[in-house]
Amino acid sequence: MVISIYSFSFLRVFAVFRFTPVRLLAMNFKYIISITLLLCVLNSEAQNIPDDFNGLRCEGSIPLDFSKSLEQKIDDGIREIRQSGKLNKKNSRKFSTVINYHNDLLLWSGEVSYGDPITAYAQSIVDRLTKNLNLKKPVRVYLVKSDQVNAMTTDEGIIYLYLGLVARVRNEAELAFVLAHEIGHYVNGHSMQKFSRQQELKSGKSYKHLNFIERILTSLQYDRKDETEADEFGYKLYVEAGYQSKSSVSVMDFLLYSYLPAQEVDLDWNYFETNGFHFPDKYKLKEFKKIEVEEDINDMWYTHPNIKKRKTALGFLMRNDSVGLSNPEFILKDSNEFNYLKKLAAFEIVNCLLRSADYPMALYQIQMLKQSDPKHPFLLKAELMCWYGMQMFINNSQKTVYSKGYKDFEGKQQAIRCLTSSLNRKEMNTYAVKFIWEHANAISDTAFSSSLKFQSMRELAKRSGLKSDFYSRVSESDSVYSTYQTKKPDRYSYCNSAFEKLFTNAEFETVFRTMYGEFTNYQDTADFDAQLALLENTDKDGSYSKYDIREVRNLMMISPIYFGYDNRQAMETMLRKSKEREAEMLNDLKGLTDKNSLEVQLLNNRVTDTINTDKFNEYCEMRMWLDEETLYDGDGFTSFHTAEISELGKLHSTSFLGLNYVYSYTYSKHFRPGLFILSVIALPALPVYLYWQLKPVRQSEYTFLVFDLKSGDVEYLDFMRNKKKCKRKHSKKELKKSIGKLAA
Repeated sequence: MVISIYSFSFLRVFAVFRFTPVRLLAMNFKYIISITLLLCVLNSEAQNIPDDFNGLRCEGSIPLDFSKSLEQKIDDGIREIRQSGKLNKKNSRKFSTVINYHNDLLLWSGEVSYGDPITAYAQSIVDRLTKNLNLKKPVRVYLVKSDQVNAMTTDEGIIYLYLGLVARVRNEAELAFVLAHEIGHYVNGHSMQKFSRQQELKSGKSYKHLNFIERILTSLQYDRKDETEADEFGYKLYVEAGYQSKSSVSVMDFLLYSYLPAQEVDLDWNYFETNGFHFPDKYKLKEFKKIEVEEDINDMWYTHPNIKKRKTALGFLMRNDSVGLSNPEFILKDSNEFNYLKKLAAFEIVNCLLRSADYPMALYQIQMLKQSDPKHPFLLKAELMCWYGMQMFINNSQKTVYSKGYKDFEGKQQAIRCLTSSLNRKEMNTYAVKFIWEHANAISDTAFSSSLKFQSMRELAKRSGLKSDFYSRVSESDSVYSTYQTKKPDRYSYCNSAFEKLFTNAEFETVFRTMYGEFTNYQDTADFDAQLALLENTDKDGSYSKYDIREVRNLMMISPIYFGYDNRQAMETMLRKSKEREAEMLNDLKGLTDKNSLEVQLLNNRVTDTINTDKFNEYCEMRMWLDEETLYDGDGFTSFHTAEISELGKLHSTSFLGLNYVYSYTYSKHFRPGLFILSVIALPALPVYLYWQLKPVRQSEYTFLVFDLKSGDVEYLDFMRNKKKCKRKHSKKELKKSIGKLAA
């Protein structure tokens, strides 16, 4: 896929399906069953993931793509384009600025990895595919930590390979064809060609006899032509590298249902319904939406030819190739090594799903992986996080973050989505506490499991709306606590018995009573006392303020962020000015912190002699933690990676992370013909109207906040919004106030 320079969002770039149009219908059940059985066999052959797995990390020396400054990348790009003669001076600057800006944004998003086992393997395949090509730059492969089935290339020679694709390909040859296809885009310069067509589309050259719809269809036609050319070129590379030709066609089959999970998994209700507890039948979906397939869809409005056309074209190439049919599926690694990397990708996808708070799909992914690794510590810990996360989000009126319903989804994933979307606040609180307390002892990370036990119980007592006497005990006569049976709504009657077995656990009984304020004469372990002490410092809204923010003398920070939007300016001009302002903000930050004796450690310092792989891994960990934390609109949330971030704080001798960002928006008003006519009729009003019409709308936002890395809460916040243009002197003035308060 060629990157379209106008298809990016500011914070989440490249979120586009790869080979097929979005939701390109799926396979018939016979094919799915065969694939599922194959994947189960492959999983059983793969070696085990280490018990201490916590996520993929970058390895080796940091590549120049990461360490080189954006300004240098843009200048180098302009020079190379001008030397090629493919674009004029103006368009060379525009193309290089926009492409490199968004490329740099993705590289430093915290979601891209290099040097890890999966990336190293993919790079070795690319090196084999390109060994006979005379390239202007070597092709580099980086892994994107996303569950999307995707791969894409840039004009700079970078291939972004998504975890979701790695987890689904069935052999090395299929992966090699995907990479060969991307190399075809790079070698044929499709990215720059697409840009040139877009410029023609805007200027009207070669398109002035066409209407708007016809121009769009013409552009899409060229896109489909590029994809066909990349398939043909990639196939040649692929077969010359020694790979089995038929895998180039089989890879299209799994792309048909790439929007579905890698396997169809039946939920084990006996696992979720323990100790006589059962969900209502209406929550347990028995029939699922049928998975259907249509290879030959109308692709007129898509950037890619439909799957049937692509398979037919590749089949024609195969008929003229007798050598490729006898080539092997595996060359650089055997099937066992390959399947281990697939499983590694599948494990990392759990991290990705937790990072985006897609807890239902994370639970489904975990159930899939537990077929071969039923007691893996990482999976057990992630399961606890899923139920805790849903409990916290529903209590904070943010259920829509994880719940997207279930009727529009296909296949057996509907079961977990139906259950999680059906549970309301009272039910979710009850079951989350039940699941966490019943499974916490199996988690090796006792600090994490202990924290979730206490916090889930606190949420139940303070925010579920259920009283303590709602829940029944195993035997009332054996308990010093007498249960007062109340009339319960029919919907919640099944929840009444949720804790019967747990009440026999002395710790559960004590914590339950303590959270409900009914029992204070407790004695237990030091860890128990520490958790209670933490909760005593927690207010009724869940915010936690153990630290006095004025104690800050050492602060980790991510470099200041500035984004200025002005619809009167060209995209490349806006991006260039944004980077210039970021450099000014960084200089202001350094000067003010030095003046106030506040030590600041930048996690993403791009100076080439200071940035290295260890520091980049720290930055990625922080970004992952921030993504998860900032989805929750409140305090008191424990993210999945809290322990790692706390350790990172210890390494840097601080418990605080600072963020500073400024957004500035300027846009001209749309012409209002009605108001113009009225102002002409009432002639004295015309100057007023013209002033209003010509004066642009401005708005700016300044934010400076500090996170407590131990609690995950925002300990300090400065926020300013006004309807003025945010000049440097304004943001510097606000920053001076913020730093002054921190250092007071």
